[in-house]
Parts: sequence; C-alpha cells; structure tokens
Amino acid sequence: ITEKKIVVELRSNVKNIISDSFSKSVIIYDLNDGKLILKVGNPIWKTEIQLRKVQIVDKFNAYLGANIIKNIVLH
Repeated sequence: ITEKKIVVELRSNVKNIISDSFSKSVIIYDLNDGKLILKVGNPIWKTEIQLRKVQIVDKFNAYLGANIIKNIVLH
C-alpha cells in the first residue's frame, strides 16, 4: 500500500481507530518514511498526543495490520 493510500485510509477511519474527539481536533496530514504527520491546532491536544504517542502509533499500526508508522510528528 502506498503512503498516500494509507493516509486516506486513516483519515476515513480515525474516529473508529482512536476516538471521535481526536478526529475532530487532529488532521492526519501526511505519511513520510514511517513518520505520520499530524496537524494539531489546540495546544492541549498537542500535549496529550505527545504524552500518548506510543499508544497512538500502536493503535494505527494495529488497524493497518503492519508496523508501518514508526513515529508521529506534530505541526
């Protein structure tokens, strides 16, 4: 699967993978060399994602059925 297809897939299903509130506060922007780039406007959400980065990566990879995402980068 190409990185663009993965991004589209994650965007479409983010509320089922993580949560509805996460999907309303975060935009899955891109995937580049295993780095999932997220746009986060709210500093509280940015901090929350930083603290739970490992769990979020694990949830996305479990959904994808492969260890594709290595890290999360926040913008």
